[in-house]
Amino acid sequence: MELAEQLREIGLECTIVELKDSILPQFDKEMTNPILDILKTKGIEVKTGVSVIDAKIENDVAKKLILSNDEEIECDAVFQTAGVIPNVELAKEAGLEVNRGIVVNSKMQTSDPDIYAAGDAVEVKSIITGKNVWIPLAGPANKQGRVAGCNAAGGNLEFKGVIGSSIIKVFDWALAKIGLSENECKSLGLDYNVTIVHPLHHAGYYPGGKQLTIKLMFDNKTGKIYGAEIVGKEGVDKRADVIATAIYAGLTVFDLENLDLVYAPPFSSAKDPVIMAGMTAANIIRGEVKNILPDRVYDLLDNKEYFILDVRTPEEYEFGHIKGAVNIPVDELRGRINELPKDKKIIAYCGVGFRSYHACLILKANGFDCLNMSGGWTSWRMYYPDFVE
Repeated sequence: MELAEQLREIGLECTIVELKDSILPQFDKEMTNPILDILKTKGIEVKTGVSVIDAKIENDVAKKLILSNDEEIECDAVFQTAGVIPNVELAKEAGLEVNRGIVVNSKMQTSDPDIYAAGDAVEVKSIITGKNVWIPLAGPANKQGRVAGCNAAGGNLEFKGVIGSSIIKVFDWALAKIGLSENECKSLGLDYNVTIVHPLHHAGYYPGGKQLTIKLMFDNKTGKIYGAEIVGKEGVDKRADVIATAIYAGLTVFDLENLDLVYAPPFSSAKDPVIMAGMTAANIIRGEVKNILPDRVYDLLDNKEYFILDVRTPEEYEFGHIKGAVNIPVDELRGRINELPKDKKIIAYCGVGFRSYHACLILKANGFDCLNMSGGWTSWRMYYPDFVE
C-alpha cells in the first residue's frame, strides 16, 4: 500500500496484485473496502484473488506479467512485497526451541538461558490469548531489545507480551488494527460478539468532522476486549491507542463506556467514538438489544422466518436499500406497528444503527423479537458495496 501510494504520487501508473481475496488481508475484508475505493479513485488498479505465475523477460527486465487468471499486465518495473518470514536457521542449528519463530520467555531468554533473542524472529506471549504468537512489528521489537539487552547485562526487566497494534496510511485515510480481527476470533473458537459504530471524529456541530468506523470484538459474556479495527480520515490513531491501552490494562467494554476522556468540540464528542463503541457493546451483553452483522443478514435474505425493516426516511430508502426490506420510518413506527408480522423475527436497520436501536426498543416493548443490524446501511455498504436494490 505504501509503495503504491508513493509511486502514484510521483505520477506513475501502478497495479497491485494480491493473492488473497482482499487487500491488507490481516484486516477483515469489509474494513478494507473504503481503502480499496480510495485506491481506485486515485487511479491505482487493484487485482485480488490472483497471483503472478510467469513473466516475459527482455534483456533481463520483466516487461509483462502473466496472472493465474491468464490476464497479462505490461510493466516497466516489478516490486515483490509479499511480507516477511522469520530467519531462524541459526537458532535451529544452535539447538534452540523454535516454532514459527524462536521461542523466548518474558525475560527474552531462549530455551538456552544464556542466549537471548528479540525482534521479528521471536515468538512472544499474546496479552489477549496467553498463547505464543509471531508478530513482526517495530514497537514490540524495540521493547524486546531493551529487555534482552538489560537482562543479558545482569538486569531484571520483563516483556509482558504483545497485543498486535498497527496502523497504515493510504493517501488521506488511515486503517488501524488492535488485537484480534473477527476472522482471528473465529479461527480461535472464541465466544465473541461484534459491534460496529460510525461516529464523527469530533462533534458534529463543529466544522470538519470526518466519519470513523470502529469495529469492536469482545467476549459475549464478560465483555473482555479481543480487538478492534478502525478506518477513517481523522482520529484513527487516537482511538486505536485508547483501545490498545484498555486491552493492555485488562479493561472490558463496561470500562470503555465509562472512560473519562478529554472533550472539546474540535477534538471529540461528549461521547467519544471509543465510549460509543463501549456503550453499544455493553448494551448487547446486558440484553438491552440483540445485534446482527450484515453478513449474517445477507445469509437470511431468503429466510421466511425473518422480516427486514428499514426505519430510515423514504428518501433514504429510495436512494438504496437491502433487497426485500420494507420501509417504515422510526417516527411512524408506533402508529404503523400493526403492519409488522408478529410471527417473524424483525431485523431493523437505519443509517448507522442509532434509529434502528430505538426501533428495536419500541418493538421489544410491543412483544416483537427484534435484531438491530450493527452499523446500519453504512455497514452494509462496507460489506456489500455492489449488493443494493
